[in-house]
Amino acid sequence: MSVDGSLLVLRPNANLQIAMGQLITLTCILELPLGQTIADDYVNRKKWHSIVLQSVVDFQGTILDYFVGMPGVANDERVLRNSGFFRRVSSGEILQTPKVELLIGFQLKPYILGDGGYTTTPWLMSPYRVRLGTLAHIVVFNDALVQDRLIVEQVFGCLKGRWRLLDLGISSRLEWAPHIVHAACILHNFLIRNDDVLKRQEEYGQHATEVPNEQQNEGATDYADSVKEEIASDLCLRQ
Repeated sequence: MSVDGSLLVLRPNANLQIAMGQLITLTCILELPLGQTIADDYVNRKKWHSIVLQSVVDFQGTILDYFVGMPGVANDERVLRNSGFFRRVSSGEILQTPKVELLIGFQLKPYILGDGGYTTTPWLMSPYRVRLGTLAHIVVFNDALVQDRLIVEQVFGCLKGRWRLLDLGISSRLEWAPHIVHAACILHNFLIRNDDVLKRQEEYGQHATEVPNEQQNEGATDYADSVKEEIASDLCLRQ
């Protein structure tokens, strides 16, 4: 069983033009009651029973969209494609307006950011693979993406610190666990809206930040890659 929904209207980030947020996932460990058995798909690579929380988080720390309940073995791409967020984007319900014109004249629609576990699409920008002699605009784009991701990853650090069961294990039946995670997301946003300042990440424990890679991005379309090139070039011109 999964819980899916949108909490707030997407709003842009000034640094990356109309980037609306970061797509990020968290593995939630399960402490199942004695006697409950579940499918092997819920056993992740660390051999823990778990479910996955996918969130779109803005650059002020608010959770804008959530999808929780996919088995722990599911990779980021599989979780995304099963989410309501993916269906809403694919149908044109969201990430259509406002458009902006970049310095080089390209008309850009809103988009979100992700790490190298996602395929680049016109509405989902993941980092470039960095090689020796990488062009300046690629370095600028990756640096901007990583800096914004550091801010966003603190959200999951706070979630796991405020509600330790998300870090240490959710003691409930499988069918209840997604609702517990959903409640934590709602309470997190309530605290943000009431000026509860995010504490430093180290106070809650680290949410690991990995160096971006693009091992999954080989499936990106030519158009998606061209959109990323336009964004990266615009960022470089603004330096």
